[in-house]
Amino acid sequence: MFRANIFYALEKQRCGNSLPNEYRRELGAHTSIIGKLTLDTELTGHDGCVNRLAWNSTGTKLASVSDDCTCIIWDVQNSSPLSVINTGHTRNIFGVAFLPGTHDLYLATGAMDHQVRVHAVRPEGEGVCVCVYRSHTDRVKHIEIEPMEPHVFWSASEDCTIRQYDTRAP
Repeated sequence: MFRANIFYALEKQRCGNSLPNEYRRELGAHTSIIGKLTLDTELTGHDGCVNRLAWNSTGTKLASVSDDCTCIIWDVQNSSPLSVINTGHTRNIFGVAFLPGTHDLYLATGAMDHQVRVHAVRPEGEGVCVCVYRSHTDRVKHIEIEPMEPHVFWSASEDCTIRQYDTRAP
């Protein structure tokens, strides 16, 4: 018997009676979820297409990067920018991540200019580029972190490579 019930889908997954794709399809298109979706807040501040978002570890800050080559750190509770970082990238930015263990004071960005950059956010909100990596030969599409490792992060590029960086290395 078919049950159009979100709790039934969750229970099927918990018991191992649901395939991952089936589970996603059941929850992602469930009318009880879709019917409740509304626009809550709109954050405006970029002058170009917003390409990527990244949450900090506590869910209180959101970083956004854009074709305008800036990174904005948002105070989600107040829907206001905490910092607007002029990253120094010369092309569209597609990757951003808060570096773990830094109290949200460091972010990494990656862009179409083939560069990966690390930025420090000063207490007054000013962002400063502290390191530039020029190891890719094509557009950088993604930055990824491992939450328990504060010094290491990765970038993925259209040059068919994934690069690992250690902020402790010179």
